[in-house]
Amino acid sequence: MLAASIYWFIYSLQQKLKTEKLVSAFATSLYGQNTIEDILWDTAKNCVKKLGFADCVVYEKDEQRNVLIQRAAFGPKNPNGRIILNSIEIDVGKGVVGTVAQTGKAEIIKNTKKDPRYIVDDEMRLSEITIPIFVDGKVFGIIDSEHPKKNFYSVYNLRLLENMGSALSSISVYGQIAKVYHQQHRKEDLEQTLNKINETSSEMIAEMNDIVWAINPRNDNMNAILLRMESFAKPLLASKNISFHFQYDPQILDLHLEISKRKNLFLIFKETINNVVKYADCNYVNVHIKKSDHHFYMIIRDNGKGFSLAKSKEGILSSDRNSSGNGLRNMQFRAMEIHGILNLASEPEKGTKIELNFPIP
Repeated sequence: MLAASIYWFIYSLQQKLKTEKLVSAFATSLYGQNTIEDILWDTAKNCVKKLGFADCVVYEKDEQRNVLIQRAAFGPKNPNGRIILNSIEIDVGKGVVGTVAQTGKAEIIKNTKKDPRYIVDDEMRLSEITIPIFVDGKVFGIIDSEHPKKNFYSVYNLRLLENMGSALSSISVYGQIAKVYHQQHRKEDLEQTLNKINETSSEMIAEMNDIVWAINPRNDNMNAILLRMESFAKPLLASKNISFHFQYDPQILDLHLEISKRKNLFLIFKETINNVVKYADCNYVNVHIKKSDHHFYMIIRDNGKGFSLAKSKEGILSSDRNSSGNGLRNMQFRAMEIHGILNLASEPEKGTKIELNFPIP
């Protein structure tokens, strides 16, 4: 059992480092492209060459006609150059691709024969993974991959693709949109997009710093984790005149969290505090951290305006606090990665409560 535990820890660490390396390589490749067309073709190629998929097709949404158009491909649909064999269009809401464009929620189809939505393109394949690409809170396009084997795609593949999609909807795509606005002399739209580029760049740099911090073994003690949490939240909330109460039970100071848990704990905390600052319109935030029955608990409450909450069948949270649901969806995935549970409770004018709990030895 000890040997198995050590093996699993090493394997998990290797997978996480592999993920970060792949996403970093993808982002580096992406930022070297000059046009949206270049970006989409580069994305399709990377899905096959870097992730080992059999094929990949990238769709762009035509807002006026409400259809998805195949803009780039790699694999059987792309024999050479930038040619797409028998390019098709899919109505938003139809097929797996159209459904994902309509709902904004990624899907894995383990057996396409059992899914009546499946649309045969160049040939029948038995599994499919589809994720949306968001730009400014709206679905900009779709990344879709199919494989001849059933059950080929995993949650790991889904997380990788979503990370790629996040990179896609950041600096490069915004940069191309900014060029269009500049050409059309749309000054207000141009200014907003340039601000978004700066904001996204800062967020990506900050997240890389968080990952580097989490990997450092010197930060596995709770003192280091609590200090980083408090030093992040306190000045940010103070700048908005929000009172900050940070409490923790003394017994948690003996804990040592491994890399994945301390990284995801901090990033969930950080995402929550950022949401409070941007959307809550509150004057009070309380954070309480404790342990009980071999579980770690973090409860964050605010007394802000709250919001209407909807929970999908898959358990992925979305709300009018974040029109794409990306922030809350990312928090759910982070909780799942450490075998934890993320609960969110909110009502209009009654504030918001987020509770994370995950198992500890």
